[in-house]
Amino acid sequence: MTYVRSTDLLGELECRRLCLLWLVTGSRVDIAFAVTCCAKHSINPGMAHWYALLRILRYLEGTKGYRLDYRRKPRDVEFGCCAERVPDYQLNPQYLPQGENRTSDGSLHIYAHIDSDQARDLDTRRSVTACAIFGNSTLLSWKSKMQPAVAKSSMEAEYMALCYGTCEILGLNMTVTKSGYATQKSILVYEDNQSAIYFSRRNTDDAKTKHIDVTYHFVREQLVAGLITILKIPTKSNTADILTKPLSAEAHWRHSMSSLLVNIYPEDKGR
Repeated sequence: MTYVRSTDLLGELECRRLCLLWLVTGSRVDIAFAVTCCAKHSINPGMAHWYALLRILRYLEGTKGYRLDYRRKPRDVEFGCCAERVPDYQLNPQYLPQGENRTSDGSLHIYAHIDSDQARDLDTRRSVTACAIFGNSTLLSWKSKMQPAVAKSSMEAEYMALCYGTCEILGLNMTVTKSGYATQKSILVYEDNQSAIYFSRRNTDDAKTKHIDVTYHFVREQLVAGLITILKIPTKSNTADILTKPLSAEAHWRHSMSSLLVNIYPEDKGR
C-alpha cells in the first residue's frame, strides 16, 4: 500500500474525516460503518483510505437531500413495538398541550435493533457491535464500534453486542423518565441470533461459555428486572445490519429507508 506523506494532504484528509464523523454523529447513519473503517487509519493513512474518503463524499453528494424524519405519532412497521397496542412510555397529562392544538397523545414507542459481525477486523479479529434505537419508528441513537475483546463464536459476539445495547437503553430510559414519561411496559430488543437470545435467558454456564466475562451478564439482570424483552428478528429486517459490514446496494437502501431517512429533494434519487 502507498502511504500518504504530504503534510498538506494529511491535513486535508484529517479535516474531511472529522467532517464525516460530525455527519455520522448527527444524522447520516448510512455512512457510519464506512467512516468508522476509515477513521481507524487516521494516524498513518494510505492512498486507499484517501480514495475511500472520496468515495464516501461522492455518495453524500448524490444523497445530500436525505435526513432523519422525526414525528409525533409512530408509523406501523413490520418489526417494532409500534405495532403493539400499549406504548412503552406515556407522558404525564400535565405536560400535554390542551385544546385544538393538541397533536399528540403523549405516547412514546421505543425499541432497539442489535447486531454484530464476528471477526470483521482482519488485523485484530475483533467483532463489530451495532446498535440502533428507535423512538416512534425514527432513529434516536446508533453506534458502530469494535468490541473490546475477541469473540470465539458468533453467539458470543452477539451477546456482547446485546450488553452494549442494553446499557444504551438503560441510559435512554433514565433520560425519558426524567422528562415526565412513565414506563408502561418493557422495551423490545430485536436480535437475529437465536443462540444469543437463548443464552441471555439462561442462569447457568457450561464449558463452552464459562469464559465469557461476567460484565456481559448485565443483560440477564435487566431481563429479570423487566427493563427489556429480547425477541428474534430476521436478518434482512434487522436495521442494525447496515452498521456492521458492507452490504449490497439493495440491502443498503432497504435499511436506510427503514431508519426513516427521507429525501427532501424528491427529484434527486441519490442513486
